[in-house]
Amino acid sequence: MRVVTEITLHKGSTRLEFKTTVENTIKDHRLRVLFPTGRMAATVCHVDTPYDVVERAISIPDSTGWYEEAAKTLPSSSFVDVSDGDNGLAVMHCGLSEYEVVDNKQRAIALTLLRGFGTAGNPTETHQDQPLAQCQGTHGFRYAVQPHIGDWVRGRVTTEALRFNAPLRVAECTPHKGSLPQECSFFSVDNGQFVVSALKKAEYEEAVVLRGYNPTREDLDLEITVPEGVVSAEQVTLEEKKIQSLEMNGQVISLKVGKGEIANIMLKC
Repeated sequence: MRVVTEITLHKGSTRLEFKTTVENTIKDHRLRVLFPTGRMAATVCHVDTPYDVVERAISIPDSTGWYEEAAKTLPSSSFVDVSDGDNGLAVMHCGLSEYEVVDNKQRAIALTLLRGFGTAGNPTETHQDQPLAQCQGTHGFRYAVQPHIGDWVRGRVTTEALRFNAPLRVAECTPHKGSLPQECSFFSVDNGQFVVSALKKAEYEEAVVLRGYNPTREDLDLEITVPEGVVSAEQVTLEEKKIQSLEMNGQVISLKVGKGEIANIMLKC
């Protein structure tokens, strides 16, 4: 089985990026990439899930007598982080949701690239052959590794994982006169721990909704700067029902977002 990995370190970056291409010609196997973290004292790992970052124990519970063994692999959305509080290592990925943190001295983060199998269900139960589940053919994978100081919060791992998964795209247009300055930010938040997850048109009225969440375990006091022309702001639910009006000081909105809270702000011009 041919495996080719291209490793890139961009200028000024602290993240090492990998692009692996696999020509899968064999069956009934799992292909993983492992990054030893060396964090012997770590007892938990942190992974992102929709609108949150969760803490999970590295040790596997004793499943003696269970119908199925306790799962060693678990899901993540874009990163897995192992830290002992002083230093840590984050493995980021694009769409590779299965991971394991190996419970040994190396505390290696194992990321599943592909899993080829021929049957569905427990082999002792009724099952059918699943030829396509062998994942034959050519596959491409993107992932990255980034060391950091402190835990995942201090290391700004959530922000770095977002930058890796959704990098800036440059769009070039024809020369023409415009009204915007050479440098311009439409929206900005003064605290990088708040994760902006969406900017969308409101469903039922002429407005836009800015959505984000606080993945930390501490309340955040935010100042959000919005474009000129925005005349009012409201905190709304996910269904876009009004919770409260928000005061604006010029183009700055002040807002407290609780730990683990999702915040939705409706902006009207």
